[in-house]
Amino acid sequence: MGGLIYPWLTYPAVLGSDAAGEVVQAGSAVTRFRVGDRVLGHAVGLEKNRNAAAEGAFQAYTVLLDHMTTPIPDHISYEQAAVLPLGVSRAGQVRPRPHLMPLSGGRAPRLPAPAGRSAPRPAGRAARRPAPPRCA
Repeated sequence: MGGLIYPWLTYPAVLGSDAAGEVVQAGSAVTRFRVGDRVLGHAVGLEKNRNAAAEGAFQAYTVLLDHMTTPIPDHISYEQAAVLPLGVSRAGQVRPRPHLMPLSGGRAPRLPAPAGRSAPRPAGRAARRPAPPRCA
């Protein structure tokens, strides 16, 4: 199956892209992190130009690239931090669609109503909630 999805991988391969944990060792060129720092990062072991088993996230120790790693704020747990790398990188890949979400101008767009429904009410007008169903 791996040959169909990732034909460039050589085995053994370690999968996984999201990582969060504590720095246990830093390379000589790394200046942003020290041993003991809490970090999250996007592991790149599956990338075509990397293909390094040490850089896959699903293992006890993972090598993360300095520019793909960031400190974890104190109020965020490792579990919470571990879901951020792939989500953030995917959000950065999404093509901007100004007609759906303007990036400037300060106004949210009015979206057309789905077929068979009325248009949403403008902000500032409260919509009446339907009465809850009654049980007999």
